[in-house]
Amino acid sequence: HPFLKVYYDVSTRGWLHFWFDFVLVYFWVDIWAYTAHRFLHMKWIYKYIHKWHHRYKSPTAFSAFAMNPIEFITFQTGGILCCCCFSIHIMAFFGVVVYIAYHGQVDHSGIDFEGEMPWTPSVAFHDK
Repeated sequence: HPFLKVYYDVSTRGWLHFWFDFVLVYFWVDIWAYTAHRFLHMKWIYKYIHKWHHRYKSPTAFSAFAMNPIEFITFQTGGILCCCCFSIHIMAFFGVVVYIAYHGQVDHSGIDFEGEMPWTPSVAFHDK
């Protein structure tokens, strides 16, 4: 696609760039999601869009993906923009997206897990 800067062969950019891509995508998506989530908690946005996500009183792993279509597009745009702005190996992108989706399900599971990585907060931190 002409807008995407993804590459498929590690030899195109080298192994160092490949591993850096994981870090770049993780931070890009994390910052995007944090900023978008803060925006969605603004009173006038929350009432009409984000409140759908918070209506689940008995959390399940599936509530991580239960959201208004506008909210869904807002979050997905962050990942796509990362691939438009930076030269990213496709497997680095997929690896980070799968990890973030897994972590989102753990956060919304209703079970208090500790973060599995040093940079991953606990479920209790998410629920505050």
